[in-house]
Parts: sequence; C-alpha cells; structure tokens
Amino acid sequence: HCISCPVINRIKPYDEFVAGCGKVWRRDEKGNRMKDFYHPRIAKRVVHLIRSPFDNVVANFHYEYKYHHDKKDPDWNFPYSKDGFREWCKDLDEDTYIQDTFYNEEIKNIVWSVPCHSVFYQYINWHNNAFRLPVGLGIPEHIVYYEDYHYDTENTIDNLFHFLKLPRPGKVEAFDL
Repeated sequence: HCISCPVINRIKPYDEFVAGCGKVWRRDEKGNRMKDFYHPRIAKRVVHLIRSPFDNVVANFHYEYKYHHDKKDPDWNFPYSKDGFREWCKDLDEDTYIQDTFYNEEIKNIVWSVPCHSVFYQYINWHNNAFRLPVGLGIPEHIVYYEDYHYDTENTIDNLFHFLKLPRPGKVEAFDL
C-alpha cells in the first residue's frame, strides 16, 4: 500500500482490501512484467505476517527514503535521521482525513500526541482486514510474527511449511531484523 499518498487512499474498506489481495505482478512468456489478478476465492490458506507496529513505521520511513532518494525526488525533504523521521511523520499526520472521519474530539486531542498516528491507523486498518479475510473466505489462517524468524527461525519455518502442507526445504539462511 502507498505510504506517501493521501490518507484517504491508504485506508481500505474490507471489500477493496480483498480485491487488492488478488492484484499481482507476474511475468509473461517473454519475461515482461505485467499486472494480473487472481480471485481470492482460489486461496486455500492464509499466512498472516505480523510485524511490530513500531518497527513497521520505521521500516516504512526507510522504504520511502530509499524510494525517493533513488529517484532523486526533488519533493523529498526528509534527511535520513531521527529528525528526518520525525518530520516525515509530522508531514503525514497533517492530512487530517482520519481524524475528521473516524475520531471524536476527545480522541483527536489524544491522537495528535502520537507521532505517525496516521501510519498506525493504516496498520490497524490493514490488519483488521487481514484478520477478517480467512473468516470471510472460510479458510484456515496461520499467524507468523516477524520477530519469530529472527529468534526461532527453525521452528517458525517448520510450522509454516506444516501449515502449508508443503515439504520443508533444506537449510534456511539466518534472518536479520
């Protein structure tokens, strides 16, 4: 999902979320990338990967910084630093769509004290939709915590392949957070 686009484009109702789950990039027979769509009903299982919301927000900043820096985007004005991160959060939070649409006055006052609150709201919206998906499709779900790959790689991989009913591959490379 887009991070730097307007908040209204980042908050997805469940039906749009489900439709978005089927959008993929694939390669045609000549190796060219092309957009495609797979209907979510063909899914037989769901793996829900959950990352700490705090780590997720910081990772979003790293991604956005690299994306805009590599494109030499003249409109990107945030240095790669703590101050740059804070300014980026402040800039995102200036879009008041979430506050004006979903919050009463009491909540609005609390929310403004939380840096990057719009990204946290997007995170919550995304995971709420992701939790609804397997229920809506009537299929089993396996939850994997991002940090488990780092702290318990072998068991995490074993459990994942067991859930997917696939043979486990050989040695798995170490995972760094």
